[in-house]
This record gives sequence, structure tokens and C-alpha cells, in this order.
Amino acid sequence: VAYSGPLMVHITIVWPYLISDVNTKAKCEELKQCPYIWHESTPDWDNATKTIGDMLGSKHGVGIIDDDSIIVYGLVRKCRGETPGILVNITQIKGKPHGVMSDIQECINEGKEC
Repeated sequence: VAYSGPLMVHITIVWPYLISDVNTKAKCEELKQCPYIWHESTPDWDNATKTIGDMLGSKHGVGIIDDDSIIVYGLVRKCRGETPGILVNITQIKGKPHGVMSDIQECINEGKEC
């Protein structure tokens, strides 16, 4: 059964390290402390997530959500790391927009379902 809206979506996209990210001992040691670094080049975050949103929908994708137009709130992280991949977290939002923003922030801060 596909999610129906409104939805909050968190997307983390991890690209592989560039050679320049790991070409010195100091950089490798730094990555041991924090294995991810920001991906500050193309593709832009909105271009990268457009395809992901389309693929989640039932019209052209896998049918996890009815349609990507029901995504009303999103958080996108682009980084590079040792294990490339895409993580998508989908949460159905309850309530009206007038009080939702503080509720959403509370959900994010406490890691609970909205």
C-alpha cells in the first residue's frame, strides 16, 4: 500500500570519495573521525532529488508513495563516503500546517514519528 499525503521526506545521498578526499595520510585520519564529507558540487540537491521523488511515486516508479506532489516537507543531505547509496525516510504528517513546523522540528529532534 502506497503512502498518501501529506508527507515529510528525508533524503541522504552518499557519493563515493574522490581521490582528492583520501590522497594524504592526514585526510585519511580525519575521515576516521568522521567518515562523511559534504558533497559541494554538482548535481544540485534539487536535481538529485527530483529523480528520487519521481521513482518513489506510483505513476513512473516503484509505488511507495501515491505521487511525489504529496511531499510537502523535505530535508536533503549530499555527502561523500566509503559506502555510496541513497537513504530515504518517509513520514506521514498529521495536522494542519499552522502548527506543524514546530511539531516536525520536535519529531526531528526526538527521532519520533510525526
